[in-house]
Amino acid sequence: ALAIKAKTDEDYYNLARLHYYKGDYVSAESELKDSASKGFTTAYYYLGRIYQSDKDYDQAINMFEQYLADEINSKSATAYNQLGVCYMEKEN
Repeated sequence: ALAIKAKTDEDYYNLARLHYYKGDYVSAESELKDSASKGFTTAYYYLGRIYQSDKDYDQAINMFEQYLADEINSKSATAYNQLGVCYMEKEN
């Protein structure tokens, strides 16, 4: 899948997700930030997971909150769970 040339913003977003799933968080982070700025709000969830894995809980919380701010994502139990995990890690 990584060999397919990306042409559209959605292609680039999907490429970022592939990098995330492969564990290439360096590439995924910059690509996901770009996708988020283009309206792909689901990118915030993956950015939150990257920051969470880096133990940057404040930044992870910020990303999960931005993800949940979009009405489409507002009922995501998975995102709320990750948000809760971040708060627990911060002992909050």
